[in-house]
Amino acid sequence: MASNKEPVERRKHKRFEVPIGSFVVLGPHSTTVGRIMDISMGGLAFRHVDEVESSEALHELDVFHENDFCLRHVPCETISDLETYESPFGSFIIRESAVEFGDMTPHQMLHLQRFIQKHTIRGWFEPPSNLSKIRRGSQGVTCHKQRIEDFCKARDVGLETFVECLEEDPFECPYSMLLDSVPYCKHPLRIDIAKKMKK
Repeated sequence: MASNKEPVERRKHKRFEVPIGSFVVLGPHSTTVGRIMDISMGGLAFRHVDEVESSEALHELDVFHENDFCLRHVPCETISDLETYESPFGSFIIRESAVEFGDMTPHQMLHLQRFIQKHTIRGWFEPPSNLSKIRRGSQGVTCHKQRIEDFCKARDVGLETFVECLEEDPFECPYSMLLDSVPYCKHPLRIDIAKKMKK
């Protein structure tokens, strides 16, 4: 996958730094492992060693964290692939690559959300500790305002623990989550209002 592609700015999702301990396996038949540097719901960046130059395109990878997480067969497309270091003896090359995720299944998306919550620095699925401070301008959350007409936009779609988020930028909110390409809200108060008051 050595191509020296220049980075392309396509980020629609906030990326989070990933501490040491999380890796990708590059392709279903590959033994090449890369260390994940950062990740989002839209893609990830990783560093790996190329022992042999390869022109094979990367279309799928596995994400795992030491012994407690594994997400397999994630569809992807390489958007940058740069050589950052070459051994003076020519025995190996270190590359930094970035991929954009393709169409994932709901199961894959849910597990990716769990990975971001558990294995990144300040993953955005972790709710704030002080709910009384949630207002517009505070992490983007609007559903804890006093007037019901000022609540964030959402609607009940028949799910027990989620309502569909209708905000223009739902991913600014720590209570949002993506499932099958649709943003949902998991704030208990907003869910209760949507179900009982149909607002």
